[in-house]
Amino acid sequence: MSTSSNTSRSSSAVKIPLQRTESRHRQNFLTVSQRLLDPKVKENELLQLVTDIRERIEIVHSSEYRNFLQFYMPAFEHILTTRVPPQFHVNHLNKLRHNVLEILNRLPSNDYLTQYIDKLILLVMHIMEVDNEENALICVRILFALHKNFRPKLKKYVPRFLTFVQKLYKNLENTKNFIFPIQNHKNAAVAIASTPMHNTAASTTTPTVLLKSTNSFKVLTECPLIVMLLFQLYADYVAKYVEIFIPLMTSGLKLLPPPISIHIQNSTKLLEEFQTR
Repeated sequence: MSTSSNTSRSSSAVKIPLQRTESRHRQNFLTVSQRLLDPKVKENELLQLVTDIRERIEIVHSSEYRNFLQFYMPAFEHILTTRVPPQFHVNHLNKLRHNVLEILNRLPSNDYLTQYIDKLILLVMHIMEVDNEENALICVRILFALHKNFRPKLKKYVPRFLTFVQKLYKNLENTKNFIFPIQNHKNAAVAIASTPMHNTAASTTTPTVLLKSTNSFKVLTECPLIVMLLFQLYADYVAKYVEIFIPLMTSGLKLLPPPISIHIQNSTKLLEEFQTR
């Protein structure tokens, strides 16, 4: 009788710290998410909060993943769609968006995430279409994981992605002419996305410029792998889109970079002009 009573008390003593730990995590998620959604919170604090979440991302592999998604997903969506617009210079705001996307990229694709996949894929596709190449690259990787792990639930979103890839191929000529300067061409430039300028006075005052996703060789090179995956998963799209892609790819293969024979002093200014077209 005494042994049974002691066992019962011991069992209860083990459970109480666990419950308190779960309650503490949930309260922390709530507090931080409220800060992330608060319009009075400065961007620097938002960056620190998001960085802290990213550095403690291992918690998504615990039983707290459900609460993590419940409190943080609305906050992440708010930051990416409302609070901080896409950035085309290397700055703390772009770092904030980039960190949020890195968190989304590391979310386990399990049952807890299922209820969020429609919102998540729409969010990621939108960012991929309008953001800079650094952030778009993460979006492409997130899309690959979503389609791979949640097929066939995401089939209806396939045409939108394939249309985006078509746009990348159609923009190849303009992208080539911009990245590889042409002699005597008024819009030529030698700046390449995310490559700082050196040996110029402007390098100490002008932030590095980032290319749009739709004018990025890097983004384009990431797309064939996911296109192949989508064709494997949804064979009924193959006939229609292969007919579209083959001429675009063939045209892209024929492009050659012109000889770089001029020196552009103000490449950042030209890049900014190109971004606004």
